[in-house]
Amino acid sequence: MAEHSQDLLALYMPDARVARCAAEPAVDKPGAFIITARVAGSTNAVRLGVQCVYDGTRRLQALVMDQPLRLPDGVRVAATTALPIETVMHALAIARHAPTTPGDDLTLKTAKMDSFYGDKDYHKGTMRTMIRGSVPVPYESFSQITEFAIMAMPTMEGVAGPIHTFSCMSEGISTGKKPKYTHYFMASADPEVKKPCGFFIATLHDNTLDFVYTWITDDVYSETDYNKLRAKMASTPAIFRRSLKYGLYTVAVNGDVHSANGVPLLMRGSKSRATAVKVKPPKAVISDQ
Repeated sequence: MAEHSQDLLALYMPDARVARCAAEPAVDKPGAFIITARVAGSTNAVRLGVQCVYDGTRRLQALVMDQPLRLPDGVRVAATTALPIETVMHALAIARHAPTTPGDDLTLKTAKMDSFYGDKDYHKGTMRTMIRGSVPVPYESFSQITEFAIMAMPTMEGVAGPIHTFSCMSEGISTGKKPKYTHYFMASADPEVKKPCGFFIATLHDNTLDFVYTWITDDVYSETDYNKLRAKMASTPAIFRRSLKYGLYTVAVNGDVHSANGVPLLMRGSKSRATAVKVKPPKAVISDQ
């Protein structure tokens, strides 16, 4: 399992790298493994569970994985499907000889981020983000999609934003000429507290998923990082609180990662708040010599 863990992981999320592969300690699940990985260029964790299926003579027959997969020939495999071991090994052999570098095929129309850290109590720090864009997909219905994963904040200067993963729920799907999916994020796990803290709305047409995503969260900073940020911004002269930086955004649909790299972001900061807004790239300066 250790030998093939990276290749198995690539069937779920090609841009992740294995950090650890270990046997599941559960006694009633012999042959169960957990592959823990990191998204490339970030510290975001990815988990893939693998269950070995044996015959009566303890010969390996199949693998069952708890995440949706995509085989090298483009076939989609739903989570918890038993894949014959011959199919698995054939897919891994093909994948090893296939190019693995993904292209930047996430089209971003709007990207905004607003972080508030003005209160002395770090529990009151919040982050708002809004992303509008589109990605190419091979689906005609949302019933074919099981999971979305969106990088809520862009990766900049080696610091990765959190990845927000959520399932595609059947109750949010509406059908028609232009299938639509609506998903509200709730601020509390208590079903009696119906307070939304964001939403994801998407439509499908011509093998394209158009979406708008917004999310508000107060689970952004540790107390130490929060206080460091407040101290840094309090001592930074106003002239240095405005800059142009370039970020990386990713959106995954059923584990297929779509990215937009080098997104120009106008950064503004104050002693209590920081914002980042996608802008048009600056025009090249042409020297008349």
